[in-house]
Amino acid sequence: MKKNKIAKKISLLIIAALVIAAGAATVFGASNNVTGTVDLNDLIRLTTSNNSELNLFEQKIKVKEKWYRDSLKDKDGESAYEEDIRKYVTPFRRDLEIKDLEWQRSRKQDEVVLNTTKMYYEILNKDAMIENQKKKIERLKKVLENKKKRIEAGIDAEYTIIEDEANLKEAEVILKQLQNEEQNLRMELNINIGNEVTQKLDFKKVEIPYNEYNLDDINKVISTKLEKSYTIKKLIEEQKIDIKEKDIVEDYVDDDASELEKLASIDYEARVEELEDELLTLKYDIEDEKKNIEAKIRTDYNNILNLQNEVLMKKLTYENANINLKAEEAKYKAGKSTQMNVDIAKENVDSALYEYNTAKLNYYIAVEEFKNYIESY
Repeated sequence: MKKNKIAKKISLLIIAALVIAAGAATVFGASNNVTGTVDLNDLIRLTTSNNSELNLFEQKIKVKEKWYRDSLKDKDGESAYEEDIRKYVTPFRRDLEIKDLEWQRSRKQDEVVLNTTKMYYEILNKDAMIENQKKKIERLKKVLENKKKRIEAGIDAEYTIIEDEANLKEAEVILKQLQNEEQNLRMELNINIGNEVTQKLDFKKVEIPYNEYNLDDINKVISTKLEKSYTIKKLIEEQKIDIKEKDIVEDYVDDDASELEKLASIDYEARVEELEDELLTLKYDIEDEKKNIEAKIRTDYNNILNLQNEVLMKKLTYENANINLKAEEAKYKAGKSTQMNVDIAKENVDSALYEYNTAKLNYYIAVEEFKNYIESY
């Protein structure tokens, strides 16, 4: 009966926390409609303050803190066993639960910040590419019109227009795709900051940051992470708590008859076996976590090095496109090229810049995620 009452009370507290958090997020979103020009810092501030999961963590922590305080209070009619568990086990479990929620909240905040950062730069990059694609379409329309005139004049055969029409159609499809992707990013960002979905925001134009990131000693990074890792410390704390509970339960295995009669529903020996299984599992979990940490650091850093090479290759392509543009412009001034060829060279520069910025963004996000991971303790 007592177990059912406790379970019911816990369920009600969780439901209450969910309702409070959802209500808080709704109110914030309803009153917050950002307009005008915003920068990345504005968006990060808005997304973190408006994120329902972060708000929910706050409510969950408050509930766990209440449970922790309750575990310190004496209970009427509790047995010696229940009192021992309440005093020497439950507070430590509650405290660990609070720390775990705080750690999860911190990791979620890092995730929200990076996701917002990525969307901000992606939108800027796509906006630039959309404008470039529009210019390309205008050029292809002129090409098509000239081809029609040449066909009407009998200079070119009718079938030669097929390729020009296909090029224009392909460019229009690409433009539509870019516009849809940009619109989806804007809608998601509006939702995250509490805006109307269709709200149009102007972003302050900035360069995508790029700084080479290199580790002097990856083994030292792994060693430090293993030493300070929260996930490992948490498992070790769970071990300590289980050992403490196991010691208490073992004291009651051969307890006096009166105590056993009072708590006849508790199978002390079975609980000892459960705790022994949990301790064995935790032992292997700790070893697995150590292996996972090392593997993740090595794999993620190798990915960063690959992305760095991608940035350098895209940069080289962009520089070559600029060289070709300058050469084409020089030829045009000398009367050896056409404006059409110059426009095509400019489009190649714009396309190469888009790819270069995309590579820089992928690199930047990977580096920031990596730093967040190795520095989160």
